[in-house]
Amino acid sequence: IYVGSGIVADSDPYQEYMETLIKAQANLKAMGLDLDIF
Repeated sequence: IYVGSGIVADSDPYQEYMETLIKAQANLKAMGLDLDIF
């Protein structure tokens, strides 16, 4: 699964990381898998 984010000068690394996990979670659920991050 490819998941990316847009990094800019004022990006918060933690928020970018969380965004990629949220995006990955949607793809994993579609495949019948789950990523428990919350």
